[in-house]
Amino acid sequence: MTIRRTYGVIFFLVITVLLNGCSDTNKQVDGSQGLTIPKSPIMALELNSSNVSYNKIQNNRILKVGSSSDISNMVYNINANVTAYTKILSKGKELNNVEIYIEKNDNVYRLNNFYNADNLKLSPDGNMLVYRTFKKDSLESAQGLKVYDINHNKEMRINKDSLVSGTLYEWLDEDNLLYYAVKNGKTDSDKIYKYNFTSKKEEVYLDKINGYCTYFTVEKGNILFFSKLGDDTNLSYYYKNTGKVKTLNNNFSDIYDSVYNAVTKEFFILARDKYGVTGLFKVNVENNTCKRVNYDFPKLINKDGGISADINGNVYFSGTSDRSDNPQYDIYMYNVNDNSINLLSSHPSNYIVISSN
Repeated sequence: MTIRRTYGVIFFLVITVLLNGCSDTNKQVDGSQGLTIPKSPIMALELNSSNVSYNKIQNNRILKVGSSSDISNMVYNINANVTAYTKILSKGKELNNVEIYIEKNDNVYRLNNFYNADNLKLSPDGNMLVYRTFKKDSLESAQGLKVYDINHNKEMRINKDSLVSGTLYEWLDEDNLLYYAVKNGKTDSDKIYKYNFTSKKEEVYLDKINGYCTYFTVEKGNILFFSKLGDDTNLSYYYKNTGKVKTLNNNFSDIYDSVYNAVTKEFFILARDKYGVTGLFKVNVENNTCKRVNYDFPKLINKDGGISADINGNVYFSGTSDRSDNPQYDIYMYNVNDNSINLLSSHPSNYIVISSN
C-alpha cells in the first residue's frame, strides 16, 4: 500500500505492519540448501543476465570465488558467521518473486511469507534482519518493514501506526532500529524514530528536519541526513549528545549511498550535484568541507553500485567513462594515502560493492 503526503512534491510512504511470531511459511531448512562461498571484508557481486559471480577484493585484486544463477541482494557479517540473501523463484514484470535465506553457523532459515523482499540490513552483531516486502508483482503493493530475530527464528513487532518511508531505516545498535516515518493520521509527525526491541517502545530520535528526509545514515549515534523542501536541499549532521544540527552543504540534488571512513574520519558519499552529475564526494563534518573525488577517471559513478571502505581507509565503488544509455561499470579503489583512483576490475560489467557489517 502506498500513501502519499505532499510537501511541494509527492512523498512516498509504506505502512509498517508487522505480525508478532513466526509465519508458517518461515522455517528452518536443510543446511545443504544454503549458499557456501568464501567471504572477505569487501566483495563485489557481478550481475550478469544468466548468473551472479561472487568476488573477493583483496590486495588490490578482484578474485572470483563462486557463482550462482538465482541469488541477489546479499548481506553478511563475517564475525557473526551470518549471511542473508534473496533467492529468485521467478521473474516478474516489476518485481521478482523471491525467498530470503539466512545462514548462521550451521543453520539455514527460509522466509517466504511475501512475494518480494529487498533492502536487507543486518544488525551490527548479526542477530536481527530488517527488510521491506511486497505482496505481489507491483511496486504499489508494498507491505512495509519486517524484522526477523535470527537467533529465535521469529518475526518481531514494531509500532504499526508508523508509516515508514521507503528504504529509510538503519540499525542504531543491536537492540534499536531507526526509521524515518510519519504517524498514521497525525500531522507534522514526520521524524526519525527509534524502536527498542527490549522495551518494545518507540520514541522520537530526530525531529529537526528542514523539509522531508530522503536519505540518512548513522555513525556512533550521530546522523548524516539529506532533506528537501521545495527547491531547497540540505545535507546536515545531527549530534546526538548535544541535540544540535549542523548544515554542511546545499549543493546536492540527491544522495544515494555513503560510507564512513574511520581512518580519515570522513563520509564518502555517492551523490548527484546541482548540475545533474553523479559523483563521489568526501565530507568532513568537523571542518565543514565537501570535496569531489572523481573527475575524468572515472567520469561517471554508478549510484546503485554500492560503496565500502576497508580497514586502511581505501574506498571501493563502481564507475565508468562510458556515456551511452546502458553503460557497464568497473570497480575502482580510491587510495587515501596518495589520493589516487585505481582501476581494479579486468573488464566492465554490472558490479555491486558490498562489505561485512
